[in-house]
Amino acid sequence: VTLLGGVAVYQPKIRSVSAVSSDATYKLADSIALSVKFNSTVTVSGTPKLQLETGNIDQSAIYLSGNNSDTLLFSYEVQAGDNSLDLEYLSTTTLTLNGGSIVSSDTAYPAVLTLPALNSSDSLSANSAIIVDGVAPIITDENISITGGSVTHGYKVGDTVVATWNNSAAGDNNTDIQDVEFDFTALGGEKVNATQSNDLW
Repeated sequence: VTLLGGVAVYQPKIRSVSAVSSDATYKLADSIALSVKFNSTVTVSGTPKLQLETGNIDQSAIYLSGNNSDTLLFSYEVQAGDNSLDLEYLSTTTLTLNGGSIVSSDTAYPAVLTLPALNSSDSLSANSAIIVDGVAPIITDENISITGGSVTHGYKVGDTVVATWNNSAAGDNNTDIQDVEFDFTALGGEKVNATQSNDLW
């Protein structure tokens, strides 16, 4: 219950924030679904947004659905450069109406949009383990070698060409590479999934 103009009214409040998407690492262009749970049913208009802590540029999750329920669904798409080891909203005040509204479905009084304290038991980071990695790997030309040509300074039909990338060499040192694909189509070949031996692909 909140006093508005000296009158006691009931305003919905936020109980918790969590990820609907599974705990995992999400890369560039991946979508992450988040939920904001209220202590009563709310009615939503427009597209409220939830600003997240995503590194140098703090992105926002946009409202998708949940009108006339107690749980609102938001969606965030990982952008280039986004980075977080445990996704959290930016602050307790970063659920904003963005020109819309969130009100009680019963009384039509506006909801209180204060989020749970950062890193508290009801916060996004406490309820979920979402890693965001929108940082592109560094690949230096000098660390890639191609061998197998049977003619001087070139290749001919039938040659077996081997490409090797040294990820541990100076300038690269990417720590989270999971898959590497070499594209030989410019040489008349195909795209090939590389195999890994230590830091060599």
